[in-house]
Amino acid sequence: MLDREAILQRIDTAYAARTRGDMAALDAMWADDATYQLIGASMLPRVPAGVSDMHEAVGRLIDIFQFHEAERVTAIVEGLRAALHWRITFSTGAASIANTELCDFWEFTPEGKVRSLVQFTDTALLRILLA
Repeated sequence: MLDREAILQRIDTAYAARTRGDMAALDAMWADDATYQLIGASMLPRVPAGVSDMHEAVGRLIDIFQFHEAERVTAIVEGLRAALHWRITFSTGAASIANTELCDFWEFTPEGKVRSLVQFTDTALLRILLA
């Protein structure tokens, strides 16, 4: 089974790839049936809503939101699940750089692939920036 450090290393690697916009590196991390959900996304234009295919949803998010910096604030790991709090600096196309925070819930397969990712963020801020 993966230990705490291995899980955190995989998540940090995913965020580094996300910041680079490296979809190929991210795709290699997802399980074949991996799912993604951004809570509150149904209110946001162009953003995947509901439980989505991880490959498709993250690709769309990379097209919409460019990450400039990601700082892990807190992490709790229990078994193959992890909850993390992040501070993110990002932009949306022509919009100026903004800061927000994310709360992630990750689940891994025993082989170390990401099975699911559920994220919470300030959807009101995202809505303003996407308007």
